[in-house]
Amino acid sequence: MTTFAPCRSTTVGKDPAKRVNYTYGMVLGVDDFQQEFSYLSAKDRSLARTIVGYGTVAGLATQYEKVYEGTPRGPRLSVRPGLALCPSGRFVHVHPAQCAYLVEWLAAHRAEVVAALGGTSGPLELYAVLSHAECLTDAVPIPGEPCRTEDRLTAPSRVRDDFRLQLRLTAPDQQEEEAVRRFVDWLRKVPVVGGTSTTERDFRTALVAASGVNASAENPCPPVTGFFAAPPPAGLSIPGARRGDYLRAAWRIWVTELLPCWRPSVTGCGCGCADGRGDAADDADCVLIARVHVDVTYDAVGDRLLVGPGEVGIDETHRPYLVHARFLQEQFLTEAAPAVPAALGNATTAPTVVAGGWFDADGEATAAPRFSYGGLRPVPREAAAGVFDLVFDGYDASAHYVVNGSVIVGPSAGTHVVETLTDGPGLAVRIRRAGGRVSEIQGFQLQITRFEGGGA
Repeated sequence: MTTFAPCRSTTVGKDPAKRVNYTYGMVLGVDDFQQEFSYLSAKDRSLARTIVGYGTVAGLATQYEKVYEGTPRGPRLSVRPGLALCPSGRFVHVHPAQCAYLVEWLAAHRAEVVAALGGTSGPLELYAVLSHAECLTDAVPIPGEPCRTEDRLTAPSRVRDDFRLQLRLTAPDQQEEEAVRRFVDWLRKVPVVGGTSTTERDFRTALVAASGVNASAENPCPPVTGFFAAPPPAGLSIPGARRGDYLRAAWRIWVTELLPCWRPSVTGCGCGCADGRGDAADDADCVLIARVHVDVTYDAVGDRLLVGPGEVGIDETHRPYLVHARFLQEQFLTEAAPAVPAALGNATTAPTVVAGGWFDADGEATAAPRFSYGGLRPVPREAAAGVFDLVFDGYDASAHYVVNGSVIVGPSAGTHVVETLTDGPGLAVRIRRAGGRVSEIQGFQLQITRFEGGGA
């Protein structure tokens, strides 16, 4: 299904765990030089992949061009020059810019598109993916037997790094990327508190349980959709004074127990298993560039598939990418320190709004006009409809807080109330319809105010 570049890999891999044992008087042949290169190349790829990760490094911006000058071939998708690191640890450099004409692609893959749509028109999702390829070049004369055919008089003397850029109907394997996002998202939802909190041992136990990974099972790894699928249990927290220790424990579990479920082998097993190559499968050794949403229409006169009149959507939210260390260093050095409320004391100060927001019915604030201030996250309580535990930055169990809220409902809805609960480890609210039963709502707004001094 190559769209942008036809070049494909032509080299045969060697066991990456073996290197040549050079001995005086040893006669070196082609196999020896290939083995030495494979060993050194695998070490470089393993270092890049294991320490850095994979994804877009620079460039490779994707753009849909509906109208442009110079050709009547119809709308096209273009990818700008850039650099990426593949799951196998290979760097891929795309140059110059590449483009794919969508009508021509639909014609070349008509049978597959019709099967995916279940007809000749409808919404279609494509995936622009990038992978590494190699080309044999620079033919030179080689010695041999007389009376050879012309194609055996020369042989390529160089292997050129190349790329393969495709439009596909199937998404590339991105389980590790999804697992990383799920793990970090779960960890960020655990509140950091002052005073008494969960012990480090109980924190580690809760983290492993939430991951779904069971080291003692025959198949320890769950499907990625079940990896940290549920939010942190109510009452789980991290003490602010020991936040570093808890994060070290979480990262250690990620490295030793969780990451092996999602990281493909790069260097192989060393003793010939899987042909000794150990690379990710060709179909998995891809970097997602973009998801492309296309409305396909059928032209009965020309008997062809066309791109519909609506806009073609380009979604890059699932695209893995890498930010270099200098960028992260500068952001860390210039990042403002989070505001920490002053400790309660005898002096009374003005009340301070420390958290608030506008959330949907599930406690999410992912799109305008919804928002979250102060890191406020209403976490739905299991088996308690309408109850949300409130998590926000700088929470202090010994401080004085007042929670105000209102419910967002339609014009025909009945009266609803927001009640503050005291049966949890922190602040919690219950949203219910006046009269006692819970009903459907469109969302809610909250404001949490902290009062210093707090004396009678």
